Amino acid sequence: MSENQAREAHTRMLLKGFDDASGLLSSEVRRLLAGRGVNPRQREQPYLAYTDTHWDRLESPATHRRSC
Repeated sequence: MSENQAREAHTRMLLKGFDDASGLLSSEVRRLLAGRGVNPRQREQPYLAYTDTHWDRLESPATHRRSC
């Protein structure tokens, strides 16, 4: 299941459906399927760049520390 988040989710759904219909999966595989996903979900949008105002706020404490 170590591909990407979407493929992992589809694999989990497929295996859960198979187990619901047949009951043939081992208890170890059922525990794996019940646990949290291995691959984190990718962000839909990239992080936004800092504006000049944000940079000024970020840099001002650092400037103050260097002058002390």
